[in-house]
Amino acid sequence: MGIKVIVMDASDKKLELIDWLSKLEDPSVLNKVSEIKAIFSVKSPEELKAEWENGMTMEEAKAEILKRNRDWWKK
Repeated sequence: MGIKVIVMDASDKKLELIDWLSKLEDPSVLNKVSEIKAIFSVKSPEELKAEWENGMTMEEAKAEILKRNRDWWKK
């Protein structure tokens, strides 16, 4: 029963957001919403495959995080 409540809440929230978005007229808010949408847009399988092939290994990612942290703390 808890799952149904969560799904209903999500559906209600979606409907509220759709209603709110349909009434928006402020260009700056619409631009910000568009930016957020672009971040969460679904990529095609080809795009995901290319991104995966060009991605970092776990070791490279760790090294990059350490480098960024060191650079940040030097500021």
